[in-house]
This record gives sequence, structure tokens and C-alpha cells, in this order.
Amino acid sequence: MSIVLVGSTSGSVTLQEPAVAGTTVLTLPAVTGTVLTTTGQLIGNGTTTNDNASAGQIGETIVSTASGINLTTAASDGTSISLTAGDWDVAIYASGAGAGATCTAIRIGISQTSATFGTQGLDWVYAYADAVNGPTGGSLPLRRISLASTTTIYGVLATTAGVNNSLNCTLIARRRR
Repeated sequence: MSIVLVGSTSGSVTLQEPAVAGTTVLTLPAVTGTVLTTTGQLIGNGTTTNDNASAGQIGETIVSTASGINLTTAASDGTSISLTAGDWDVAIYASGAGAGATCTAIRIGISQTSATFGTQGLDWVYAYADAVNGPTGGSLPLRRISLASTTTIYGVLATTAGVNNSLNCTLIARRRR
């Protein structure tokens, strides 16, 4: 087995794997301070099979689901999740039957503040009822949330008018880095 170190005049050194099939492990002595810095792509631990990434690892997924939520025009929390520091992609999905005769739409949002909507289009969207007293549903697709410390993220819901009974809500977060 051999390991190839390739240097350049810019002062960088590249470690290249040998052209041999199998696994190559390089063990470095323990040191204090910065071991490796990069301005390129960060490749971190995750998972290479059909299991779940561990807590704190790239790909970690947290899901919270609630059902039977009754909405009014006041913003309320459908569900919430606690996310640790890092960069997260967060999405919310809501659906159900039982829109009242005066409920033609619901608001679906993601917020770091309980029962509070932020900016339309970024933090929340409208989802329209299929028909009076018919099903309703919608989603706010992936939204990047970058956190410096552990923070609760809320799935916020409300109707535009009237009531909407028995809504289901799912809030999903996946660690990006």
C-alpha cells in the first residue's frame, strides 16, 4: 500500500488514494488545533445504506406529525420540532377534509416564533380548499434555516375565514451541513 502526497507552488498538499481496490485508512497522530481546513466542498459523515443518518450528521432527519387540528383565523402551532445548531432544510405539509362553508383557504407556514407568520411566499403560503366543505391541503417546500443554537421550529396554520376541522400537519427537517 502507498499514499501519495501531491504538493503545489500555492502551498497546498493533496492526499490521493492509490489506484488499488479496497479500503485505505490513514491514521494521523493526535494534535491540538486545526488539523484540516478547506475552501472546497465539505464531505462529512452520513450514511451509505438505507438507514438513517445519526444525530448531528449530514442527512439527519427529524419529523413531527399532528392530526385532528381544528383551525380558525388565529395563527396556531400545528406541530413543532427542536433543531440543533446547523444548516437545515425544513418543509411543512398540511391536508385534511372538513373545510367549513366560509373557509376557502388556509395559511401554511414555518416559523421560529410560536403562532406567528413571517413573510408571505418565504415563510408561509395559501392552500385553497378543493370545494366548499371539501378537502384542503398544501405545502411550503424546502426552506433553509441556519441556526447558531438549538431552536424550536413551528409549523404554523390558520384559515383565511371560518373554520377548518380535522387537518393533518407534518413538519420535516433534514440537516444539510
